Amino acid sequence: MKKLIITLSIITAMFFTTNVKAQFLSFGVKGGLNLSDISIDLEHGMKAGYHAGLLGRLNLSEMFAIQPEVLFSTKGTKIDLKGDILGQTLDGGNIRFNMNYIDVPVKAVIDIMGIELQAGPYVSFLVSNPQYNIQGNKLLELLESLDIDIDKEKGALDKALFETLDYGITAGIGYNISNFFVSASYNYGLGKVANQEKPSDYIKLLNMKDAKNSVIRFSVGIRF
Repeated sequence: MKKLIITLSIITAMFFTTNVKAQFLSFGVKGGLNLSDISIDLEHGMKAGYHAGLLGRLNLSEMFAIQPEVLFSTKGTKIDLKGDILGQTLDGGNIRFNMNYIDVPVKAVIDIMGIELQAGPYVSFLVSNPQYNIQGNKLLELLESLDIDIDKEKGALDKALFETLDYGITAGIGYNISNFFVSASYNYGLGKVANQEKPSDYIKLLNMKDAKNSVIRFSVGIRF
């Protein structure tokens, strides 16, 4: 009888420990649409992109959790150039500007009957040379006359012109459907995009010296 009680106690303890761990810690995947922009003085608009990656979740109570994430995220903007630019008059043209980051947000999550409020800081790491796509022959001629590495309508800029590290705050709302979830959030960048120690004519042209990233993000995902 004593052995039976000990055996049942061990099994119960193992089940309880496993269940608590399962409730306390979970993982998941998420992805979706980015609508990104960079704050500059020139006329500009949002550019569509995407994000995808992994998340972890520490459930500290039924209502409160900490959720770190690691996401590949495309950012940038569409810039329209008109008027007097560096001594030349442009009648039109635009640049689609693309930057790839690894985002690492750490969110505090409040769950109210499946509806989640999320907020926290994030850091981002620029992982590749920013890409550009130029439309407008006169604009292309102007850019080619500058002392920067650009010779095609499509190409890449030197990553050294930009800050490798970005950071900011994120806030959003989500809804859980069993293990699945949907969410919407806004990332507000606090770090400057351009390298402050290596100014260039390209950065001056786009008025990007003090520019910062911002992203509206729509996500779907699943937790395990």
